[in-house]
Order: sequence, then structure tokens, then C-alpha cells
Amino acid sequence: MTKATVASAASFVASIGIDAEIDYTDGKYANIQNVLADLKYIGVSLIRTAAYWTGMQGQAAYNLAASSGIRFDMLLYTNNTPANSVTQMANFAAAHPGALVAIEGPNEINNFGASYNGLTGAPAAIAFQNALYADVGASSVLHGTTVYSYTMNAGASSTTGYDYAAIHPYANNGAAPLAYLKSNLASIPSGKPFVATESGYSTLPGVSGGVDAHVQAIYDLDMIFDAKSAGAATVILYELLDAYPDATNTNTGNHYGLFDYSNAAKPAAVALHDLTTILGGGPSSFTPGSVSYTIGGADKTTNSLALQKATNVFDVVIWDEQTIWNNTTHSEIAPVTHTDTIRFANVQATIAVYDPISGTTPIAVYHNVASITLAVGADPLIVEATHLATTASAAKAGASKTIEAVASGMVIVGAKGDVIKAGGNDDTFVFHKGFGNETIDGFLPSPASGDVIHFDKSLFANYAALEGAMQQSGGNVVITYDAHDHLVLDHVSMSQLSSANFMFV
Repeated sequence: MTKATVASAASFVASIGIDAEIDYTDGKYANIQNVLADLKYIGVSLIRTAAYWTGMQGQAAYNLAASSGIRFDMLLYTNNTPANSVTQMANFAAAHPGALVAIEGPNEINNFGASYNGLTGAPAAIAFQNALYADVGASSVLHGTTVYSYTMNAGASSTTGYDYAAIHPYANNGAAPLAYLKSNLASIPSGKPFVATESGYSTLPGVSGGVDAHVQAIYDLDMIFDAKSAGAATVILYELLDAYPDATNTNTGNHYGLFDYSNAAKPAAVALHDLTTILGGGPSSFTPGSVSYTIGGADKTTNSLALQKATNVFDVVIWDEQTIWNNTTHSEIAPVTHTDTIRFANVQATIAVYDPISGTTPIAVYHNVASITLAVGADPLIVEATHLATTASAAKAGASKTIEAVASGMVIVGAKGDVIKAGGNDDTFVFHKGFGNETIDGFLPSPASGDVIHFDKSLFANYAALEGAMQQSGGNVVITYDAHDHLVLDHVSMSQLSSANFMFV
């Protein structure tokens, strides 16, 4: 069984970025309000764009984005005065503390070339990168800012002048991303950490390996999971918008966006929104932990990545990367669905299964189980496990109020944190959704006593559902709805209970 030491779900989401060329004002990026709204929708606050300089196109957009909480990876092409460029970026960073998180060296010198102080090509990029790194280190404002390497066919071949090697693992001919990621990783100098600062798929099928929008959504998420699983500090998708028209549908470069030319969200934007929503919502701080699990089944290509959302709440991402695009017929290939079982080391209070391709509502929810069976196809799944309180004392931890029920025939409605001391017969204990951590001391399970517990049907539909949520903990019965809602019956055994003790209304 794998015991995974996990990253936080919040840090995982924060490490996802998107190329958004807000320095260009001749296309859709000129509308910064739309850009900010689109970023908010997909749940991404990190963008990759050109280095800032005073008087540039889009200067106002940079300032507005930074003021709105957007963080920047700024890309700098070769020039003969990198110190001046560093000064300009330092001015921006001083005006917007925390906004500039990385500075990236020259982009794809195999495509766009490089020249510096009489040098060209890779020698120019290497010399420029070293000068850039020295200038950033010497800046009182930017000292300590992360520097990414230049990029070429894969990553940088040199070993100096940067903190992280940058790669652009684009797949060819509509293929799944993992093999191309591995090829790029093989080019990284030994021991260097890495980031993926471009990767994506065009949604122009039939032109230069483009795929349809549904496949783009699946493969973009696969790339994020592949790269993060391989150790990428940051994964940046290309790109946010289809910024320019393509009336003849022949320019593949105009179709990589997560939003189309009309600013409508493509399935990839919806999937990223769903992913960041599912993984989001946790507290700002929590007790770090680990989760132990195994995944077994007929298929050996299933991958997993564990994240922690909150104290005792873990998200296990499961994906089976498949070939789902036929580049000859320019059509989708039906995915193969197989059965896998995820088994945790301990019984979980709740296990919820999500498919970010289809929405943010769980596709299945289980209570008080240690394992579940999954139908795994091409869509990635997120299995969210909420640890079960293993002792009655853990369930009692939130108790804050004692109710004395000494008479017979009383109706008691439990509220969060109550300890109910039942002294009579024929008492009715009512629990609504969100009842919290409750304890009943003195519950009489004998049918002759007449004590009855009422649960809302939204909690447990019937006695069979309730039985699945019961466990014996020493001399007490613990009924667990989720991590926040437990009922402890002191000095009661499960063998004493029957359907006569419960009603579901």
C-alpha cells in the first residue's frame, strides 16, 4: 500500500498557469476585462506574457491585472541591454509586490532565433541567459526572483543562468501528451528542476495535428497531471484566447485558446474551471498529513496523484491516458473503460468521486467504506476521501453543550456539539442535516423503552443506508455521516440496535 506524502490542493492549483499575451492590443487580449473574467472563471491566477517595460502596448492592462491579484511569468527575448530590461521589471515588481513570480529567458530560439552581443543561436541565448541571471541577482528588488531558462526544441542545453529548466512539451499529430513530455524531460540537464511553460492543443482538426475541443479538454488535463506527477514546479497551458480571426480555418496557431474567438468557453476552459473548483474551497491552513492507498485493476496504465485539501480531507487524482484521436480520419477514438479499485488503509467517512470533464457535482458518493470500484476511461477522476474519526472520543471532540432529558416522552432536536443525557423512556432524538458532533448518553435501544432517533432522509434514506454508516468503537456506537457530522451512542452495541430504533423523515 502506498503512503503518499502529499502537496496541498491549493498549491497544486496555484502552480497552474496560462499563456495570456496581454501585451498585444490588436486582438482579443486588448479587452483586459474579458481576460480577467476568463481567468477568474478557470480559477487560474498565473499568466505567462512578455516582459514589462514602460511605454509598452498593454501597459495599463499589466497594472490592472496585477492589482487584481494576477501573478506573472515574464518572458524576455534577447536584446543587448538585459540590465535595462531587468530595471523595467523591477519597477513593475516594486509597484506590485508579489506579482512578478518568475522571469523567463528567450522563447523557442529554434523558431524565433536569438542574437546577443554579436552572437547568434544557442551561444547567444546562453550568454544572454547568464547575463540576465546576474542582473536579476544584483537587483535590490528582484534578488531571489525565480529565473526560468530559455527554450529551444525541448529545453535548455546549458546548466547555468537559471533556477528552473523550461520546456515546451507539445505533442504531434493529435497524440496523447505523456510520450512527448518524457522526450522533453530527457533533454533537461541532470539534476535541474523544471517547469513546463507552454503546452496545448489546437482545436482545428485536420490541420497540423489539431484535435476537436473535447479531446483538447482531456489532453490538457492529462498534461497538467503528467507534468505535475513528473515533478514540474509549474505547468502553463497555451493559451487563454483564440485572439485572432481565421475565416478560412487554415491557421492552426489561432485555435489553441481555451476560449474561442467569440470568447465562449471551450470544453477545456470548462474542465479547468471544474478542476480548480473541485480542488478549491479548502481552509487557508490545516494540519498536513498523508494518505495510504492502492489502486488495482486489469489496466496497468492508470496513474494517480494525491493532494490534501484540508485536515483529514485528501483528493486522489486518477487518470488513464489513452489515444483518443485519429489523426488520419480527424475524429475521436472511443476510449476503453476498465474497472479499477482504490483501497484506502482505513475506513473513510465519505468518498466522493468527481469527473472534471463533466461537472463539479460528484458522480458517486460513498459513506463508511475503505474501498470503492471505479469505471476508468479517458476522463480523469478525482476521488475525495474524508478520513473517519476512529474513536468515540474523536467524535466527541466538538461537544460543547449538555442537555439533560430526565422526563419521559421528550422530543430533543440535536444541535452542533450537544451531549444529550437521556434519563427517561419514549424519548425522540431529532437530527437534521449539519447536526455536527453529537453524543447521546443513556439511549435505551430496547424496543420496550420506546427511544427513537429521527434522521432527515437527506442524511440517510433508510435503515440499510444507516447500517453502512455505523461502526463499533469500544463500548459505543459511532454513526458517521461525514467528517463534520457524527453521532455517538454511549454504552450501546450495534447488536442491540434495529430498524425499530430509527425513523427517516
